[in-house]
Amino acid sequence: GAGGGGVARWDRHTTQFFTMAEGLPHNDVRSLAVDDDGRVWVGTLGGVAVVDGGIVVSPSMAPDISR
Repeated sequence: GAGGGGVARWDRHTTQFFTMAEGLPHNDVRSLAVDDDGRVWVGTLGGVAVVDGGIVVSPSMAPDISR
């Protein structure tokens, strides 16, 4: 997390920040997990979101989440 300011993603060249403005359910991030497809699952005080290819989506919109 970023101290209540969402979450930051760094790819060795750029830093990308994700907050409620980008689609997180809440800016207070409590957990992170990366699945086998490279998606980042973000657990917040307001629920779960998935960062897929630099875009925040809700778990119900993430492709193939049943795998």
